[in-house]
Amino acid sequence: MTKKKLQVVRPRAVSPLPALAAAAAVAVVLLLLTAAGRPSFLGRYEAITISGVASLPFGYSSESARRAPPAVAVARVPSDCDIFRGEWVPDDGGGAAPYYTNESCPLIQEHQNCMKYGRPDLGFLRWRWRPERCELPRFDAAAFLELVRGKSMAFVGDSLARNHMQSLMCLLSKVEYPKDVSKTTDPGFRTMHYGSHNFTIAVFWSPYLVTANQSSDPAAGGLWDLYLDDPDAAWAVPLAGFDYAVVSAANWFTRPSIFHNRGRLVGCHYCLVPGFPDLKFR
Repeated sequence: MTKKKLQVVRPRAVSPLPALAAAAAVAVVLLLLTAAGRPSFLGRYEAITISGVASLPFGYSSESARRAPPAVAVARVPSDCDIFRGEWVPDDGGGAAPYYTNESCPLIQEHQNCMKYGRPDLGFLRWRWRPERCELPRFDAAAFLELVRGKSMAFVGDSLARNHMQSLMCLLSKVEYPKDVSKTTDPGFRTMHYGSHNFTIAVFWSPYLVTANQSSDPAAGGLWDLYLDDPDAAWAVPLAGFDYAVVSAANWFTRPSIFHNRGRLVGCHYCLVPGFPDLKFR
């Protein structure tokens, strides 16, 4: 059995509601780069053609996935473009409609349905991420699904990770809706499969990213024990089966916590325990 090489994709943490579509587009651009190879040209976009069929698991019967995919034109990003450095800017889309809205994508959660509950402005739908040294091409759902045919992607973290996954599903909904193949009813751990492209995405709830145990003693005030050198097994164990990982989490370490590293206590934050060094966050 051939070992998979994991590609870790680290998008810039963003507010999930104002620009869900743009957030997912930033995350997947790096995936386009790793899948298509780094470009050798400078300073401009270049149209490339992608074709070929990824191997499918034994017994997979989708006729649409068995057929050779059509050639897809994809815009490469200049090699000197760092997509992680830049800013959010207003986007008119060149006159194009937003990637999706609360009305066009049924995958948005109820509490995030701004349009349903009467938000008066729609400006939050018109933002895009602009790197410092280049312009990103608009997201192409059909091209993306061809690039990830036969692959899998994990979203790890807190609500940011969940929002990134939901946004990607909304972006792809113009081409295909996934099937929920989760093995648990826990909403923090969902797995979705795009049958026509044999593409799987999953989300793993792990706000601290490391092993974290909360005290059950009411007197401890909900104090957390965090083991900084021990990744949370909830995502670290299954991650070996994924081709790509997007890690997105906000700052949870400011909660009352005790920090452990290499088997010893190294300090705490707002734990108010006598004798424990209090670590300050900058």
